Amino acid sequence: MLTDEVAVEYLQEQVHLNRHNIEGIIWTIKNGVYDEVERMFLAGSLNVND
Repeated sequence: MLTDEVAVEYLQEQVHLNRHNIEGIIWTIKNGVYDEVERMFLAGSLNVND
């Protein structure tokens, strides 16, 4: 049986993880790393299957 307390704890953890991921993505885009990775990918120097 899932108690409200356990459910709230789980959701808070998920929110924390998601916020951390989103902040990381925003930081990456702001710092232009995404553009560099995209350029490498389009140039074929980044192997997706690795």
